[in-house]
Amino acid sequence: VRAEKKSDDEVGELVEAFNAMLTELGARADRLGEANRAKDEFLATLAHELRNPLAPIRTGLAILSKDPGNGPSSQRARKTMERQLAHMIHLIDDLLDIARVNTGKFRLDRMPSSLLSVVEAALEAARPGIEARDQYLEVALPPDDATLHIDPVRMTQALGNLIGNASKYTPEGGQIQVQATVGPEGVQLAVRDNGIGIPPESLDQV
Repeated sequence: VRAEKKSDDEVGELVEAFNAMLTELGARADRLGEANRAKDEFLATLAHELRNPLAPIRTGLAILSKDPGNGPSSQRARKTMERQLAHMIHLIDDLLDIARVNTGKFRLDRMPSSLLSVVEAALEAARPGIEARDQYLEVALPPDDATLHIDPVRMTQALGNLIGNASKYTPEGGQIQVQATVGPEGVQLAVRDNGIGIPPESLDQV
């Protein structure tokens, strides 16, 4: 919205300066938007390019694992490389996910998945932190498994983040509960803890 200039005195000059300032702010916003889009495109390209050299590295490690001539030192080095490669792939996937979200191209790969396997995978990732803090973990699962139509990787990641945060913000010796229930309306997953919780004023942002 621009102010209307109605005189040529000091007030008119002030109106012109105000309108010029709004025009400059608008131009800056456009430039920032273009820079942000360029950044998102760069991240997407970078993530794709970083993944390309990982495939031959993984293949090479697989070949080395089948070579009986490798001694204990070589085997330990190979296992270290495999762990670091898996970690690098995970980081690159996260970078690619950020680019997909920012460009509106994030996709869920839904498939029939086991509820119990998703929960177990999330717990496996969070257990080291829980054990390091000597926290008590209670897991309540349904007696029978359930098949879900979900993206198992994303679901495991989301549940693992909830459990990890519960452990992070719960003091040593605290309690964490993970519960899965199956009802007529579907499956409900709940993570509870006796830590500091989330400030009420932050819940809307979450």
